[in-house]
This record gives sequence, C-alpha cells and structure tokens, in this order.
Amino acid sequence: MKAQDKPIGKTAEAVKGSKEDIKPQGRVVLEGEERLKYFSQICIRGANQIRKYLNTGESGYRYLSGKAHQNVRDYYLYAILDEIEKAGLALMNCADFILGGEGDPVAKTEGNERITRNIYSTSIDQLSLWSRKLTEILVEAISFKTISNDELYFRHYLLVTELKRKKKLYQDFWTYHACKSGNIEFQISELEDDINTLRPSLDPAKVWYARHRRDGTIGTSLTSFEDRLKNILPRLSPDQKLAIGDSYQPFSTISSNLHPSFGDVDYDINMHSVDTHYMHIGILAANILVVVKSILAKKPRGFVGQLSRIFKENKYPRDLYRRKSSPSIKIGDFVIAYSELAEVVVVRTSKFGQKSFRVRFLEKSPLPNMPEDEFPAQYVQLYKKRSPLTRQVREMIKKDAPDLKVNNREVVKAVRVSILHMWSEVGFKEFAFGQREQGIKKMGDYLSKNKAMRKAKAK
Repeated sequence: MKAQDKPIGKTAEAVKGSKEDIKPQGRVVLEGEERLKYFSQICIRGANQIRKYLNTGESGYRYLSGKAHQNVRDYYLYAILDEIEKAGLALMNCADFILGGEGDPVAKTEGNERITRNIYSTSIDQLSLWSRKLTEILVEAISFKTISNDELYFRHYLLVTELKRKKKLYQDFWTYHACKSGNIEFQISELEDDINTLRPSLDPAKVWYARHRRDGTIGTSLTSFEDRLKNILPRLSPDQKLAIGDSYQPFSTISSNLHPSFGDVDYDINMHSVDTHYMHIGILAANILVVVKSILAKKPRGFVGQLSRIFKENKYPRDLYRRKSSPSIKIGDFVIAYSELAEVVVVRTSKFGQKSFRVRFLEKSPLPNMPEDEFPAQYVQLYKKRSPLTRQVREMIKKDAPDLKVNNREVVKAVRVSILHMWSEVGFKEFAFGQREQGIKKMGDYLSKNKAMRKAKAK
C-alpha cells in the first residue's frame, strides 16, 4: 500500500460517562490506552445498546432462516451488529500491540528492516479485513436509510442475496463435481418464486442493491460495491465521506491488503500506520451505529447518543472535506503537486462535486517530457494565489508610473518568474516543506552571494 493511498481519517472526540442510560456529558480528548479502549468500546458497547431495540434475539437469529422472520429488517440489523461487535474484539486484540510501542531500537540491517516492515504489515492486513467489511456495511446501511427504509426492500435484499449464494453453490457442484443437485434446484426455484411475488410491490428506483434489466425492471443480480458507492456518494455527509472515501480507490487499497501483494510496498510503514487503521475501524463503526439508530427511528441515550451528538456538533469534518475535495484554487494559482512547484492551467469538477487540476510544472516535472499533468484535489496544495500578487505589482507600477499602460500578460509573466526564483534560489522550497534550517542556510547563502556580486560590481 503506497503512502499516498493510506486511508484518511480523523479520531472522533471521546465523551464522558460510563452508564448506558445517563445523559451525554461534555466531550474530552482521550490518549494512549484510554483512546484505544474507547474505539473498541464504540463497537462493543454501541452494538449492545442498539440490540435492545431489535425484535429478534440470539435464538431467533441462529436457528431461524432470514426469510422466515416476520421482521427481516431487524434480522439484517442484528447481523450488522454482529460484525461491529467482532470488529471491536479484533481491536481489543490489536490494542496491546500498539501500546507496546515500537520497542527498543535495533541495528539498521536489511534483515531487521524486512522483519519490522512485515510485523507492521501483518497487523494492518488483519485490521484491513474489518475496515473493508465495515465500509461495505456503512454504504449498505446508508442506502437503506436514505433510499429504501421499508420492510419490503429488506426482505427483497435478503432473498436476492440468498439466491446468488444458492446459484453459486449449484454452479460449484456442477463445475467441480459434475453434480446437478435437485435439492438446490428446488431452493433456487422457491427463492425465485418469492422474489417474483414481491417484485410488483417494489419501486425500481429504490432497489439499489440489484441490477436492473434493459427494460428497467428489477433483475436478480446484485450490484457491485462500486455501483452502490456511486449511487450513494452524493447523499453522504462529510463525516461519512471521510470514513468511506470519496472514490473507489480507498476501498480498493484496503481490499488489496487481503490479497497477495507484489511490488506495491509501503515504504514508510510504522506503528502510526497501524494506529490509523485501528482508529478507522472505530470511526466506521460509530457511523454505522448512528445510521442504524436512524433506520430504527430511535433516539437512544447513553453511548450511541453521545456518538450522534459528536457527529452533529463537530464542524471540523465539513471544513476538512471541503478543503480536501474542493479547495479554493483557481486557474493561474501557484501550487505544489507531487512535491513540485506548478501553475494551475485547468480546473475540473466531477459529477460528484470533487475537483481536479491540470498543472504546468515550473521548475521541473516529476517525469521527463511531461511538462503538464492532472491531479485530484487531494494531491494538490495551494502555494500562492496569483491574483493578490499581480494586483500588488500593478498597484506598484501605477504608483511609480501613473501614465504607463500596464500589460497584464507581462505582469503575470514577471510574477511567475519571481515565484520560481524565490522557490529554487532563495530557500522558499525548503520552507514550504518544513525544512527551516535548510531554508535559512539557502537564503543566507543567496544574500551573501548577492552582496559579494554587488561589491565586485562597485569596484
């Protein structure tokens, strides 16, 4: 997993209070062991609280098939809470590893660095399983809440999902064992009858989980995760977009950790990487619990009520997501893209409201013979806005030469040359990347060189 592909997430602020039925207290920020415990308890305590509102229990869930339940919605939500609870147990297992820290320094040999990298990778691979599961669940839960929060659609979803499972089993029997199971054929036929009975009562526009046929009618093939993400993305809140991702790539990156990986090595993996994945799972679980609460039309107090308040009151995710996906960068502004100084030449906005920028590199390009390239907004950082700079130059010219006609194109060119000069020669590049000491040294060398040149010229 590349460094730039790491999931983006911010820790939720913790809250006081230990009893489930107390009024939510003021928020506090937890650190260390308390923070890790809080994130695992989001999963375990939160799931336990929501279960109290469901019309099904452990026996009904384990020993009664889903389609036999009168309340399929609660059966589905019970299964979701199981996944959240299991994720919480996985976090508890990982917490001791994180608390142990990075250990005593060891000699930097290739063997030690390989073992260290694989130790961290093992934890990240294990956590990625739960990140992927909960990401899929959150997208589904939001889709039910906003599009089809009705018992009929939960039942139809369950039937279509079960039909897919039976068809794959039937195909497996035939492909690998040359066996045509009459029993499975009968189950498939029963499921298809149940689906056909429900279909006239369903609105195709609300069936986001099944593909539609060419004539617009509801089919029996399930949609992919990417289809579901595209469908629900415009309805997601900033909190949800930061947790899920605002494109398919974050999910794909998490999924890649569950498969053999060749050549896609994270060169900067460390304990912080593990901790980020840990918190991501807690944030996903918190979002799911709040959505499930809305599906049930309940307003629980205590732990889940606290989570709901945090999402409602915290304005930081909205500001963060706006800066990430749609920064106030315009054509002509100077930016840093892939660590290089560049000028924006084209701005585009996708149908999902996310910006991308085509830039022209000013000092050098990351690849030879590629003076321009395009980047999603999150890979572009504003360096200097052009408009204030050109305005200042024009004002200075007008002040010194009021009758002189200002050539705007020449002003822009002069600003561009000046920006590049300060960046490459005076140390501004080093300052931009937080290398203060190197920047001061470069600036000092530049000033000394200029002073010496002036003295030589005076002689």
